[in-house]
Amino acid sequence: MSPFSVAETADRLEQVIALNPAIQIIARIDQSQIATDAGGPAAPIAQLLFQNSDFVRQIVERDPEGAFHLPVKALMWEQPTAAGVRVWLRTTDPEDLDRSDAGPSQLVGDIAAILGAMIDRVVDLDDPLTASEQ
Repeated sequence: MSPFSVAETADRLEQVIALNPAIQIIARIDQSQIATDAGGPAAPIAQLLFQNSDFVRQIVERDPEGAFHLPVKALMWEQPTAAGVRVWLRTTDPEDLDRSDAGPSQLVGDIAAILGAMIDRVVDLDDPLTASEQ
């Protein structure tokens, strides 16, 4: 869950990703705008697609089917609740990137740790993420 709006959560995630030059943002998609353009109202929902080329290489070498889950996705959406509106943030499950018979690799653990640290920073009210850090 994020304490920020969908747009601000997506902005903050982009800022955190930009701090790691090994990770490239592939796309930012405003899914709510797409739904609105199709004729319906939509609550805010955004998606970021990003990846680390070295991790992609390792995933594909270990289990080519892991590429099905690439690039890594982050989905942020607004959901009304009895207490107000909540903003949710979900990312690709790192374990989906390596389903080889050999079992989860150290790479999965590394990706999980990196994603976890990134998300922790994005949703931290005390972290003043600013473009000047980039």
